[in-house]
Amino acid sequence: MAIFESTAFLSLKKSFGNVTTYRSRGINVLRMKTKEIRDPRTSGQRIRRVMLAESARLSCGFQAAHRLGFPKRPLGETTFNTFVRLNMAAVKVDDGLTVATDFSALVCSQGSRKVPAVKVTLVKADRQVLMSAEPGGFGPDADVSDVVFAVLYESGLNTCEVYELGKRSELGTQEAVLPENWDAGLVHAYAFVRSASKRISSETRYITVELQ
Repeated sequence: MAIFESTAFLSLKKSFGNVTTYRSRGINVLRMKTKEIRDPRTSGQRIRRVMLAESARLSCGFQAAHRLGFPKRPLGETTFNTFVRLNMAAVKVDDGLTVATDFSALVCSQGSRKVPAVKVTLVKADRQVLMSAEPGGFGPDADVSDVVFAVLYESGLNTCEVYELGKRSELGTQEAVLPENWDAGLVHAYAFVRSASKRISSETRYITVELQ
């Protein structure tokens, strides 16, 4: 692009050859025409947009969990954005724009706290959910006052429920009823830990749900 003044042409607003001229704010501007037209909707770009859209949709579904699980994040970044950023790799999109999400790879927390082993059993007959974990394993990244959470996510409805299992030193078995309209076969479970100060969390542990 070039700005020019001409005694022969006081005001140009036409094209000639590979040059386009126009006036902007009272100034003559000359611009070379683009030789190659770039398609803003290439296959790669379409796939990227679908991945972002699906990650954002999942973030809405996990909102109750990631609000607790991401106490530390880049300045100005919301927990919604943190979830999208960390879970892009778990969302696969093929050339036909078909989405396949690896639910075992999704994370709704991040941090240095250690996660205890949590077990989730779902009794389909009466829709009862049993969540259990044993106390112990204390150390530098496993304080007795840490709070352990279990997350149940229903992929068909894209919604989750968060259950506080108690302090690390007081863990046991907690019972719950599967929310109405939830399909037991579409339930995924996760666990994470948050310090008593609510400033430090843990990585997310995926739990294989035991169906009975």
